[in-house]
Amino acid sequence: MPGRRQASSVQSHRRRKARRYRLAIAPWIVISAVAVLLLSGVTAGYAWLAQQGCKGAPTTLSVVADPDHAKILSSLAQQWTQKNPEIGGSCAAVSVASTKSGDVAGTLSPTWDPKRDGPRPDVWAPDSSTWIRVAQARPEAYSMFPTLQPSIARSPVVIAMPRPMALSLGWPNAPIDWRSLVTTFTGSHSWKDFKHPEWGNFQIGMTDPTKSTAGLEALLAITDYNDDEQISQDELNHTSDLAKEVTRYTPDSDSMFGALQMADTQGKALQYVSAFPALERDVSDYNQTSPQVPLVAVYPKSGTADADFPYLVLNAPWVGAKQKQIAAAFLSFVQGPVGHKAYADAAFRGPDRSASPQLTEARGFQPKIAVSARMALLPDSITRTVVTWTALRRTVNALAVVDASGSMADNAPGGQGSKLQLAEQAAEHAVGLFNDQSELGLWEFSTQRTDSTDYKELVPIGPITASVGGDTRRAAVTTALKGLTAKGGTGLYNTALAAYKAAQAAYQPNRVNLVLLLTDGKNEATTSDLTKSQLLTQLRSVADSSRPVEIITIAYGRDADSTALKDISTATGGREYTSLDPNSIDTVLLTALFGSST
Repeated sequence: MPGRRQASSVQSHRRRKARRYRLAIAPWIVISAVAVLLLSGVTAGYAWLAQQGCKGAPTTLSVVADPDHAKILSSLAQQWTQKNPEIGGSCAAVSVASTKSGDVAGTLSPTWDPKRDGPRPDVWAPDSSTWIRVAQARPEAYSMFPTLQPSIARSPVVIAMPRPMALSLGWPNAPIDWRSLVTTFTGSHSWKDFKHPEWGNFQIGMTDPTKSTAGLEALLAITDYNDDEQISQDELNHTSDLAKEVTRYTPDSDSMFGALQMADTQGKALQYVSAFPALERDVSDYNQTSPQVPLVAVYPKSGTADADFPYLVLNAPWVGAKQKQIAAAFLSFVQGPVGHKAYADAAFRGPDRSASPQLTEARGFQPKIAVSARMALLPDSITRTVVTWTALRRTVNALAVVDASGSMADNAPGGQGSKLQLAEQAAEHAVGLFNDQSELGLWEFSTQRTDSTDYKELVPIGPITASVGGDTRRAAVTTALKGLTAKGGTGLYNTALAAYKAAQAAYQPNRVNLVLLLTDGKNEATTSDLTKSQLLTQLRSVADSSRPVEIITIAYGRDADSTALKDISTATGGREYTSLDPNSIDTVLLTALFGSST
């Protein structure tokens, strides 16, 4: 609409209102009269198009940003396009979609599916570089990341504490970190020891590290206590000690702040939580709601990680030269005075950690942080830590279905054994991580494993600590895995349907119910003429929303029918994973079971 100024319902961050937290996050959508919206699932999108002074069809830059700053980027996109930029002689459009960083990290690949995963990103703007490391742990995503990863802003991960509690521990002068808190309040120790029996026990809060940046960064900092960027087994053992001390566990920071806000209105904030990880700017936002008991930001004496809000122009098949030009031009504006002010007004620090005017000592912050930011861990260390934590916290009811067809006897690259042997070792590792409250079963499949089926039950689903043949089910599954032999074809479709029905029959409430199906081939059934279309139809017809079961599939090697596996997972609300290199199956299997937000 040439000559007209765009009217936006996105609120300017110059006049920032206090954020209201909710127990459950609902999708938020902001629409202007000329916004081009790209929506998928719970993803909200914003697009601003400047036509004044431009000629020809527009080129749209798709930016997928973490919700923590998507509104700011959208507002900046509007301001930028109002300047009528001309890129390469044509109009430019910028679309900003809001998607949690953890969701993108678990999805990003050259085969991104817009129908399922939301708008396809030309630029990914997560809230922390750690999510890049999470994504890089998947081989198919590794090459998508550019060398240049500039930071837009920063917000340190702090220990959020009610001000009276922090003061009672000597804040702001006394050195405090997570390990000292856990040590101080283990066993029978409580706030009574600090002359405040009315506060009750020390309540440690934590957010799910597969979804929450604050939870992830805090977990990694707590685990890597010697700050050498690697995680030892001894450090992982300390992580299990922390898991036992956590008393308030929520999916994300908004849920934690929402629950605290509700407790505060009831005069019970000091009984609800004593300390939890949060981004510094989220503590600022919470305090602007004027709670009865404000929070302060405690900066761990051992250092803290930063959410550094990187801006990544992806090396993806769909990102062309024009998108790269627009991405560079928009980044220049975001990093300029207008963008700097927008982030500072929202209590973000600058890329150099320079303080926002919102972050004053009177408000419970350190304008200048004395301790340097911790370095990001290596991808493998992140995976091991998150897997261990999630296994400790997540109670699972799982049926493992392992391909034992003849092709699984093929040698894996590198001379480490056959594909079946590597899969067995990875499965044994995973079985050892299931917590004692979980339930587990094991099937093998190929073709004609029994007189009437292509699959065979080796260990029935049941409590992992229960007795099976004189031994625990955990041990029985491990023994059965070692006894697998490769033969026959791949009876994929009828096995998938039967396994899904078996998992439904063994459904357990208040836990994750799933089928984990691993195969290196495509359907070659001999006991059924079930087609893929018929399989998907039957899976959808027997699905029961009151008893949800997901099929998580792993395409093992380059000959696996990844398209069919994706369709099977999608039909049940699950997700597919790919292990192109059989030597990576251990990481992929653990990520599928414990490293995602299933």
